[in-house]
Amino acid sequence: MEIGELVPVRCIRIHTNIDLTKVRFNSVQYNIRDLESKIYVPERNRLIVDTWLKYVRDKRTVVFCASVKHAEQIADMFRGENVVAAAVSGVMKAFERKEFIAKFESSEVKVLCACDLLNEGWDCPQTEVLFMARPTMSKVLYTQQLGRGMRLYEGKNSLMVFDFVDNASQYNMPQSLHRLFRLKDYRAGAMVLAPQGQKAAEENLYARGEKPDALIDWPVDAMDYELVDIFNWKEEAAGMMSQMEFVRRVDVQAETIERYVREGMIVPDLIVPISEHRTFKYFKEETLEKYAEQFGWTLINDDNRKDLFMDMVRQMDMSYSYKPVLMKAILLYADDKGRVKLSDIDQCCKLHFLFV
Repeated sequence: MEIGELVPVRCIRIHTNIDLTKVRFNSVQYNIRDLESKIYVPERNRLIVDTWLKYVRDKRTVVFCASVKHAEQIADMFRGENVVAAAVSGVMKAFERKEFIAKFESSEVKVLCACDLLNEGWDCPQTEVLFMARPTMSKVLYTQQLGRGMRLYEGKNSLMVFDFVDNASQYNMPQSLHRLFRLKDYRAGAMVLAPQGQKAAEENLYARGEKPDALIDWPVDAMDYELVDIFNWKEEAAGMMSQMEFVRRVDVQAETIERYVREGMIVPDLIVPISEHRTFKYFKEETLEKYAEQFGWTLINDDNRKDLFMDMVRQMDMSYSYKPVLMKAILLYADDKGRVKLSDIDQCCKLHFLFV
């Protein structure tokens, strides 16, 4: 952008009343069934269409949707307002997709409602507006979608991005331009990404309560301001260990650690609720060391791992035949880093049971 190869990006945040706080998730994505039950509602789709009619009528717009069904619903609603819109996805026949995309490039189709198809590998420099209507926790996915609209085109001075902001908890907040680039300050329509000199000049206008020329015809107020919550639990957890890693670092059973955590004898440094009944738990190195000393546990490291493992083997109950077979497979097939292919272990076990 600094060298003029991409257009600056502006942003307008549209708040919905959709509640995502109880939508389950893993570290990078929502549970699709939970998400569908929340966002596949006429009211949210209506807000998307009304926003287009109010702000960007007649501008070529890509609406990123959560599924084929979601894309078709929104496209139908656009057509109900006499807007030429099309839903495109990977399930369509190739010639149909090409036809709709060609019509979009020529401005015959004004709105493309896309599911997955246009995230990457497709460019239409004529795209003027992006609607981020698909909640996602993935930085990669959001960035791919953003890239679809940033190409240069004659007469195109910037890309306008509409972030549809649903209600969410600190821990399952979807990506947005401001969260992605860690920008706390939001002004409707202001530049989010731009060459430093250009962005600084515009910020001076806002400081004086003036609207930039590029936004004169837009229904936004220069005085509108919002502080964006950019808390990211993954950044908070950086450098910490999970409970599973905690267990691997001490000579005690996982069940003991789980019970101590449950009874409050061990307190994690960070607890991330991923659903109503499940949490991720993270610990700092000094927390591990504190509890190991408190409970008399031995810390496992590269220096003592082998000896501790062999001590455990000597004390193991070998009445179940899979244990010595597993160890034999490890000794036979491990590489110089101690890694063993599951296929080799499987073959060793099959041979053992074949001859027993």
